[in-house]
Amino acid sequence: MNESKLQIFTNVIPLFEKSIALFSGKLEKPSWSGDEHDGYQPRFANPNSGHFQLLMAVKIVSTLNAVICLLKEGYVQEVGILWFFRK
Repeated sequence: MNESKLQIFTNVIPLFEKSIALFSGKLEKPSWSGDEHDGYQPRFANPNSGHFQLLMAVKIVSTLNAVICLLKEGYVQEVGILWFFRK
C-alpha cells in the first residue's frame, strides 16, 4: 500500500473513534463487578443490541489501528491474518 493511501486510511480512523464516543454516550454505562480474588470486570446491568454494536465497533477500530501499525512496518501477511479472523 503506498503512503498516500495509508495516510487516507489513517485520517479516517479518528472519525470512527469519534462516532463510537458519541454512540457510547447514548448507552448505559457499565459498572464494575467481581471481587479481589477473581478480579473486577465491567458489566452492563441491562445489555441490549446497542451494547453489542458498541463492542463490535470498538473491536473493528482496534483492528484498523493494528492494521496501520503493521502496514507501516511492512507486515502485509499479518494484516491478512487479522482481517481473516476479524469476526
